[in-house]
Amino acid sequence: MIRAEVYPALDNSSVPLTGRWPRARLSSPRHTRVREYVIFAQVSWVSGKVSQGGTLARQSRDHDSITHPLGPARVSTDSLERNPHNPRMLFDELPLKTLQESIREVGILVPLTVFRAANAQKYTILDGQRRWICAQRLGLKEVPINEVAEPTIVQNIVTMFQIHKLRKDWELMPTALKLGVIMHELGERRESRLAELTGLDVAVVTRCRKLLWYPQKYQETMLYAEPKDRIKADFFIELYPILTDRMVSKMKWFKRHEVIDRFLYKYQNHLSGFKAITDFRKIKQYINIARLAGELVDRR
Repeated sequence: MIRAEVYPALDNSSVPLTGRWPRARLSSPRHTRVREYVIFAQVSWVSGKVSQGGTLARQSRDHDSITHPLGPARVSTDSLERNPHNPRMLFDELPLKTLQESIREVGILVPLTVFRAANAQKYTILDGQRRWICAQRLGLKEVPINEVAEPTIVQNIVTMFQIHKLRKDWELMPTALKLGVIMHELGERRESRLAELTGLDVAVVTRCRKLLWYPQKYQETMLYAEPKDRIKADFFIELYPILTDRMVSKMKWFKRHEVIDRFLYKYQNHLSGFKAITDFRKIKQYINIARLAGELVDRR
């Protein structure tokens, strides 16, 4: 761990890194500015962690740390592009408007962290996509950046997981999709190892893997742009034990898509006394009781 010496200056000065970094409490609104500086400083620490260890090191092109800051600069807002591997895919409008008003008043206080891919004309954002979106909306011609070396796909995703650990949690489905990329790239399935690599809790990794089990059309319902239209990830997580019950799934009448669609319909329309997604736990209990009583039989 490291400590970030946070300077009150509002310019683009780099944040020096020294000694140990005790995990500070940075959750209150008055600490927002300090938290952003600490998170920026954390990039250097994270990249060092990412490039260490056998599995990830073997994925690196040159086994070097991915973030050797080349110094702060100001570049054209149009010279940046979104990161296709950003685990954060959903940007709700209300928080964006709040950030936009802050930038309108005081500007972008923390430089965006970017890299330029080989033969690319534009910089790719490693950290700061929300600030970039707001800069575009406000018509800012330039934004402050700190450029780092190009990461591998795995380093890219893992670094973004790590530097966002102090911020509000992302929606779970986008997180699951990028966790799936890491699993594919590394051939890694152990939840404890995935938690270690990403900084996610093991419980979160478990929940993400359950979401990855669902067909794409159901995953997409958790990615709707409008929060009011989005199906909560908890719905599918709570339903998972029923759909994967070894006896229920072998019933002749069981068709996964039909069962999911029916439960979705009842949940969205509040039918059959369906009051909360935790009701799935009751259904699972009934299944277990019926199994123990020898009453769980295929009647079709």
